[in-house]
Amino acid sequence: MEWIISVVQLGPLSEWVSSVISGAAVITALVFSKKSDRRAEDQRLHSVFSWCERVSETNSSSQWILVVSNQTQYPIVEWSAAIKWISPDTGAKVVETVDSEAGVIPPGRSEFPWKPSKPVGASDAAVSVDLGFRDGNGSYYFRRK
Repeated sequence: MEWIISVVQLGPLSEWVSSVISGAAVITALVFSKKSDRRAEDQRLHSVFSWCERVSETNSSSQWILVVSNQTQYPIVEWSAAIKWISPDTGAKVVETVDSEAGVIPPGRSEFPWKPSKPVGASDAAVSVDLGFRDGNGSYYFRRK
């Protein structure tokens, strides 16, 4: 019985070290590239704002619009807005919602009619809007006024 032992030449240590360092550099570059992409996406999605404006008022009721400013280049399809204020009549907090059933939010300024169920204070500043929406990647974002 004869044993055959083969010798594998692994090369000099300097080539091994340089290949490990090159591999680490590639991985580091990919990680930082992905982080940069995420930061740019977060910055883009921070360009979505919402607020309410009073458009008319009569003795019996007032007409308002929910304004959403989408400063991104993509439409927002799935969204929900919680409109909150303190009723001047009762002093109770009132919350109403408007959601994507009202329509898609294209890039730019969009207006959605809203009629409050209870009286609102004298100024637009009395009303706050919390906007939540899902981006094209499926991530959910929340903006509070």
